[in-house]
Amino acid sequence: METIENFERKQAEDLVRKRVKAVRNLYIHLCIYAVGVAIYIAKRYYGVQFFRPVGDINTFIMVIWTVIVVMDIVKVLVVSVVFGKKWEARKIKELTQNKEQKQIWK
Repeated sequence: METIENFERKQAEDLVRKRVKAVRNLYIHLCIYAVGVAIYIAKRYYGVQFFRPVGDINTFIMVIWTVIVVMDIVKVLVVSVVFGKKWEARKIKELTQNKEQKQIWK
């Protein structure tokens, strides 16, 4: 049988793995985005010609891609800070207290 400590440790390890994977994916996305920006700048301002798929990068695509990158950054970095472990613990405590203090109207 698993003890509560082992279960909590395993759960914490899973959360850490998910967090590390999310941060790693963000870094990969940022590297690819940096290459895309470099290609866009080279094409737009220096007139460098690229092969067909890469040459189709335009302003609309870069704006959409920038929005996606910003949303990814917010999801990975900001949300984890705002809604971190302290927030989760506080919410769990608040919800359990609400159940205990249930008011019955007479």
